[in-house]
Amino acid sequence: MKDSMQTELMHKRWEKEFDKLEDEIEWFRTYFANVKECKCKIEKCRHYKRARHKIFGNRIDELYNLRLQIGFRVYRETIHSDNGSKSETLWQ
Repeated sequence: MKDSMQTELMHKRWEKEFDKLEDEIEWFRTYFANVKECKCKIEKCRHYKRARHKIFGNRIDELYNLRLQIGFRVYRETIHSDNGSKSETLWQ
């Protein structure tokens, strides 16, 4: 029970951080489109992609890793929720 509460808290934290990051990236995209000096379209612009990665790359990686941790915890909780009956049949 304690693990599922912790997982739920991790998921809420991930959602909050993801929404915040998504808003910031959208703001940056709009800003970059208005001030860029290159002739590239924003969807294919390597300058935009480099700048976005430089500014947001670490946060994206951290959120990705947190999402993986949440996924592994949910998987582990699901396997162990049947008191081992499922895990025995999975590994035989």
